[in-house]
Amino acid sequence: MQNYLGGALALVALSGLAYAQEQVASVTMGSLTITVKYSSPTTKGRATASFHTPADLAFQGLNLPKGDYTLYILAGGSQWRLAISKATGAAAAAKYDPMLDIGRVPMTMTKPVTPAAGFAVTVTKISANAAKLDVMWNGAEAAAPFHLSRGAGE
Repeated sequence: MQNYLGGALALVALSGLAYAQEQVASVTMGSLTITVKYSSPTTKGRATASFHTPADLAFQGLNLPKGDYTLYILAGGSQWRLAISKATGAAAAAKYDPMLDIGRVPMTMTKPVTPAAGFAVTVTKISANAAKLDVMWNGAEAAAPFHLSRGAGE
């Protein structure tokens, strides 16, 4: 069965989990800061996150205009996918609606050398105009690279 990681980085809508303290991951490219806010799953609710970009981005060919989004990690089997949704807010965190997806991109799967304790999200700069979103959960790590779209100014 496929798990949905949910919120605007909507991460794991796992049944039976509760909200934990909000975490923030961000990356700065020039004067632009891209931010992910998420909650780690605990025992009675869903893990949620939000994604904000002040510039147009591209995720493996999927163009994403600047703005606020919900990103769902579709975690199932050996290949996870990142679903980017135009839905935001509490309703988006509570329920994944694939009809609101802007698109989906495959994530690169790895087995971390040191698995994260629980659930973690990071955003890491990989060049002047590119970064990657990493999700670590249940002994797996999935990454989705992205870059500033052409013309994204500082």
